[in-house]
Amino acid sequence: MPLTEVQLIGAGGLGRELASVLEQTKELRVSGFWDDAYPAIQTVGRWKVLGNTTDLQHSNSGVPLLIALGNPEIRRKLYLQLESAGQRNWFSFVHPQALIVDPARVNLGPGTIILPFAFLSTDIVLGENVLVHTGSSLHHDTRVGSHSVLMPGSRITGGAELGPCCYLASNVALTKATRYPDGSRILQSEV
Repeated sequence: MPLTEVQLIGAGGLGRELASVLEQTKELRVSGFWDDAYPAIQTVGRWKVLGNTTDLQHSNSGVPLLIALGNPEIRRKLYLQLESAGQRNWFSFVHPQALIVDPARVNLGPGTIILPFAFLSTDIVLGENVLVHTGSSLHHDTRVGSHSVLMPGSRITGGAELGPCCYLASNVALTKATRYPDGSRILQSEV
């Protein structure tokens, strides 16, 4: 069975980590990166840098894309720029070692990334281009707005709603059914 090809936007630490995780599944092949440091960098590890994000806007490759950047505002900017340029081939990725308890009641937007050991229970909505990092857990009635980033080990115990472009730092726990406004940076637990 042929591997599914995917390309990543962002060749930094998160990009390299995501490329390794994707290929570890043995079902996906990262065929390269798009990064604005190009042409100063042309390779990242064993992967080629294909060009910058302006080059990508004019590319017609049709290869599925994922944004591998941890800054929600930059994720949104690139996603919207590429959408307006006609690049709508977003790939959504759920690692096989992530657990989605009730898949029929968990809604994932296009371009969403769920990394290993993440846990999602039921009645959860994730917007477009959301990153749920390793070991994060999301419980009933959670809403996460588009382009938001949940860093490793973050926890939402149920009922919280994060607006678009929110950032939840590593190991932060949200235990109240609270609405967090667009662009919130939540750096410590709220219990």
